[in-house]
Amino acid sequence: MRFSSIKLQHVGRFGEEGVALEGLSPGLNLLCEPNEFGKSTIFEALSQALFVKDNANSAVSNALRPQGSDADPYIEVAFDTGGEAYRLAKRFAKGRKDSLTRLETGVSTWLADEAQQKLWQLVGAEASGKGAPGLLWLKQGSSLDGALGSKADFLSKDDSRTVSQLLVGEVEDASGTGAASRVEELGRKELGELEQPKKQEPRKELKAAIERVADLTAKRDQLAARLRESEELRSKLTELRATLRSLDDPEDRKADEADLAEAKEQAQEGQKLKAELGHTEELLRRDQAEKARLEEEIEQFDAEQKAAKNLRSTQSMAAGQVQKLTEDIGTTETELAAQEERRTTADKKVQQTNTGLQEWATFVSLAETRRGAAERSERLAKAQFVEKDLSALPPRAAAFDLPALRKAAERLARVEAKLEAEAPRLEVISGEGVNLDGMALNQGELRTVTGEGRIEAGGAVMRLHVSQKAALRQEYAEAGNALSTLLDTAECKSLAEAEAKAEQQRTAEQKRQALEASLTALAPEGLQALAARVEADRAALSQAPAQPDTSKEELERGHADALDEAADAAGRIRALAEKLDGLKERRRDAQVEATTAMQALRSLEARLGPEEDRPARQAKLQEKLDALGEKIAGGFYRKTEIDKALRRVREAETRLARLTEAAAARAGRRESLLQNIASTETLLRERQAEGIEEQLGTAAGELELATEKRDALERRRGGLKLLLGLLGEEAEERRRQVTGPVMRELLPMTERLFGESQLRFDDEWNPESLERPGGSMRVAQLSAGTREQLGILSRLAFAKLMAARGEPVPVILDDALTYSDDRRAGVFFDILHEVAQETQIIVLSCHERLFRDFSGHRIEPVPFLTER
Repeated sequence: MRFSSIKLQHVGRFGEEGVALEGLSPGLNLLCEPNEFGKSTIFEALSQALFVKDNANSAVSNALRPQGSDADPYIEVAFDTGGEAYRLAKRFAKGRKDSLTRLETGVSTWLADEAQQKLWQLVGAEASGKGAPGLLWLKQGSSLDGALGSKADFLSKDDSRTVSQLLVGEVEDASGTGAASRVEELGRKELGELEQPKKQEPRKELKAAIERVADLTAKRDQLAARLRESEELRSKLTELRATLRSLDDPEDRKADEADLAEAKEQAQEGQKLKAELGHTEELLRRDQAEKARLEEEIEQFDAEQKAAKNLRSTQSMAAGQVQKLTEDIGTTETELAAQEERRTTADKKVQQTNTGLQEWATFVSLAETRRGAAERSERLAKAQFVEKDLSALPPRAAAFDLPALRKAAERLARVEAKLEAEAPRLEVISGEGVNLDGMALNQGELRTVTGEGRIEAGGAVMRLHVSQKAALRQEYAEAGNALSTLLDTAECKSLAEAEAKAEQQRTAEQKRQALEASLTALAPEGLQALAARVEADRAALSQAPAQPDTSKEELERGHADALDEAADAAGRIRALAEKLDGLKERRRDAQVEATTAMQALRSLEARLGPEEDRPARQAKLQEKLDALGEKIAGGFYRKTEIDKALRRVREAETRLARLTEAAAARAGRRESLLQNIASTETLLRERQAEGIEEQLGTAAGELELATEKRDALERRRGGLKLLLGLLGEEAEERRRQVTGPVMRELLPMTERLFGESQLRFDDEWNPESLERPGGSMRVAQLSAGTREQLGILSRLAFAKLMAARGEPVPVILDDALTYSDDRRAGVFFDILHEVAQETQIIVLSCHERLFRDFSGHRIEPVPFLTER
């Protein structure tokens, strides 16, 4: 069989214009078009035209019909088989009357179902399958399924049957006749009547026989159990009658009645004792409650007296602590004033020594000017010569003012120290006294300005405006901002970083410093500064002051001592201020404690009353408690006597209850025995009427017959299994023989593609494993490309086998070889070209580059417009 043309109209994406593939070669054909052209649509339409009735169902026509169109899909296929050319036309309409299937040759025409049956006969298919064409056509996306089937792991039943039909000739040659197959078929059919094929569980006659044996066994066991129950009932009836006779003995009954009457009389005497005991216990409860109340009142009275004593002690201790803390506060305030005066004196000394040191600095500077005037004049002349050489060099990199940074940092440190200094103070040096914030301040007195600074003197009112620490904080902020500005200019975050940066600049500028070294040595401050310095030296020498009276070393020692003295005084002031705050806080706590203790003491003494009346009150309470104790003791003695008498009464009541319960139990037991005897006699009469012994004999006979039938069926079942096992071994040997034709066609192709290898099939003709010298791998474990290639090779092998038998079937590959590398793709092209010499091959693909070296007929699709 081969196709010569395929035409579609109103199918999938092909609308009114349709598409036609004409002039198909009997050998190798290639349709290479881009994605969305409709290659898979052509594949599916060809399959529907050959294998599906035109009236299959509306879903088929809807799937073929273009989206949004009501036109009926139309397919026309021209092919030749058996030496005769055929033309197939099929329309899938929504209604049965509008559908069409027409198959015609030059001399014959078939229509509708007759045409479909003829078509199936020509292609070797059935109503439920697609025959060899369906087996050898590879649809897009199914190349990774089972090598021959449409499922991932096995052939469908239709495909497996098709393979068997293709090899029927080889099977008959291997077996000689079909007798073994017919015997196996009959054996399986008969075994299927006895057991389920998959679960191998009994069914039908065997299942009924097994269930019959089980039912009869259960019935026999049930009857035997009922017979044993009847014997047990007779024994039980004898025992029950003997027990009833023992309960009805007259002498035992008379003795029991006498004991019961005596126990009742003793129990009645205890009622009076119980009433008396209840009254005595009630009196005891009242007296004990009163005693507890008195004990609690006495305990509370003692506790309140102790609490009053403790409160007096607490109040006294708190008052003493307040007085002691007040004295400590006065002492601390005196020490604080002395330290403040000490710090003021030290500050004055610091200022004096600082002035002297500045005078010494001026004197030393002018003296050095005298010594270096001549030397600087000489250096000026040399420096001017060096300056000419330096002017030819490029300008120096921008630098920052490191000394200014240091001064800014020192200023910030000094302001930080000042922040710890004392508040301003006012001192009257001479004249009359003044009034500072409402308090007199006389001559010679010094006082810290802590208020608003209002000063009254000689009728004038003044106010002292002092920034105090707020001004220092402002100065601290300004110093910090100045330092931050200089650091930003230097592009540094700290003085240490700036100094490090300056050092790095000096190191980097070593080459330049080689030229600047002489100029720096001669005029470190620059030529103009050096010239100005020479002029300044002359002016300074003319106005040089005399040497100060106090030595510089003495001034430096005094300055350092004054700084240490001021710092020590400031530290002591801080410590004394903290101590003073703590003392005041403790005094406030002590005052609160003393006041609280006094208030509580007054409230407690108001409840206790006058102290002289308290002993008499306590004695009276104790007297009442003692009297109540004696009364309670007498009540307990009486209760003990009653308890002794009641113990004897309780013994009598216990004996009465026991005797009454025993009498009731005997009566109940007698009634129960009578009922049990009656029911047992009834059961025995019923069992005798049933004839259980006769039924048991009948059931045993039926069970024996059913067991014999079941055993016979089981023996037949085992024999059939043995027979089928032997036939299966024989069939396996035949299968190995009939795979030869397929393997002869497949082996050369697998060796060309994979090297030395062999493909193994399972019982259902599905490729199972690929065997190579290095080992065997299951098909499911192979790569996607290898599985795709095995699927194509298997179809080509069967196609060659059918061509060799004179029944060629076209091979159609839709978008195959997508997982193949360039080498294997080239080998595949060679194999396809060789197989195409024996049967028709149609390849559908969208990979133009992959198939650019593909030999064979190129299909050029054209529009399909025709009258139908």
